[in-house]
Amino acid sequence: MIAIADAGYRAIAPDLRGYGLSEHHPEPEKASFNDFVEDSLAIFDSFHIDKAFVIGKDFGSWPVYLLSLLHPTRILGVVSLGVPFFVPRPQRCRDLLEGFYIFRWKEPGRAEADFGPFDVNTVRRNIYIPLLKK
Repeated sequence: MIAIADAGYRAIAPDLRGYGLSEHHPEPEKASFNDFVEDSLAIFDSFHIDKAFVIGKDFGSWPVYLLSLLHPTRILGVVSLGVPFFVPRPQRCRDLLEGFYIFRWKEPGRAEADFGPFDVNTVRRNIYIPLLKK
């Protein structure tokens, strides 16, 4: 973020709604990725940004993909880290490798079981990084 700003660009890193310090959706059962798209457009508009280059990582990848598909005139480019693009269709994730973390941690309690016994540095060094290599 600092390098981007030092290069003369505006760098904005919002929390997705319901994550970090952001407010939760007023009706969580009705929440969707489209909410993140609309939130992004609202941020663009509040800063008077007509077009932006967007970056999404992991869970943030799908919202930037949708943003670029639904509002191409507002997007200069997209970078995604960690999650490949899929043509929007039901069950799009089934094409991923079986051990991909999205599958592994969809099972309730699995992420807690994987990470619970370890401190943050141990998880990053010994669990998260090797899972990426599989």
